[in-house]
Amino acid sequence: MSISGKVSSTWFPAHERAISTSIVALAGPVGTLMGFVIPPIFVSDYKADVNGPHQWTADEKSLALHQINNYILFQNIVCTVFSVVQLIFV
Repeated sequence: MSISGKVSSTWFPAHERAISTSIVALAGPVGTLMGFVIPPIFVSDYKADVNGPHQWTADEKSLALHQINNYILFQNIVCTVFSVVQLIFV
């Protein structure tokens, strides 16, 4: 079910509905794009060993786990904020 038409008809006058529908319809692709852009900000680059598999030290494992946990927390906060806004206004 598409929510873009409902949002447009509820919140915008007739002359602004086309642009608001376009913006809402682009939310999915923009979200997908952000899913590729944001993770490298939180998780540092992993350098693979050319000669074989990399043996992680305890410090590297701890750092990787911390970075991934921060990224998941960030995702959850963003999803919660947008869900609450959507529940309130739609």
